[in-house]
Amino acid sequence: MTIRTMARAGYDILWKSWARLREKDQGIYPVVHQGIQRSGTNFLSAVLSKADYRIINRIDPARDAPRHKHFRWQDDKSSIVMDSRYGNDRHVGSVAEINRICGYPEDQKHIVLFREPRDWLDGIFRWGLANGWFPSQEAFFEGDLHRAYLREWDAYYAKWADLAARDPAGVLLVSYGDLRRDARAGVLAIDRFMGVERATPLGTDFTIDKVRHSKPMTEKRKGLEHPGIDAALNAPFAFDWQAHVLSGVPA
Repeated sequence: MTIRTMARAGYDILWKSWARLREKDQGIYPVVHQGIQRSGTNFLSAVLSKADYRIINRIDPARDAPRHKHFRWQDDKSSIVMDSRYGNDRHVGSVAEINRICGYPEDQKHIVLFREPRDWLDGIFRWGLANGWFPSQEAFFEGDLHRAYLREWDAYYAKWADLAARDPAGVLLVSYGDLRRDARAGVLAIDRFMGVERATPLGTDFTIDKVRHSKPMTEKRKGLEHPGIDAALNAPFAFDWQAHVLSGVPA
């Protein structure tokens, strides 16, 4: 474990302790958010908080706990390769089952955030490199980790898409790119899905300068540059992510 990783772990412990002290006072409208690592869930959390939502699973428990926002509900558990601590033997066929297992209200709704595959692959590569998952871009591709990670991404979201198809009133899939471009429009769409009727109009300031575990939002990030990217991204996905993107252009 690197010094940077240890420092981040210590920061997380302090943040979670502080957050638990003020959790009960935060927000009006209860919601659960979901999304695989580096999908933008901390950005979604910041936006929802600005919109007076109370995020029930805002504080992360152990990685194999069902209330964790990154919990792997997919049926193919062999797809879990990025972090073995997310391994579990839970299998569900409905949102109602998830709510029962997690102790949520029976009709609790879930907001599931995703990044488009290329955008997400860039982000998870930078995160993995910074945390010592692999030593270089060459190792990332030569070890076929890019394909393994995309397979996990696909399995994660294909499960949520299936749950959404079975229960459209229980799951809303939201594109990170769309939310970044127009957070207020995204919140209005979430309001409609959640059935929220506000006593006062929704505000207009959804400026988010920085979120936990990320650099400032305006800072440019360098993307992957490798001939193996296109082949991996052109492979068929079980998750039809394009059906859930409004603009079709990554943020």
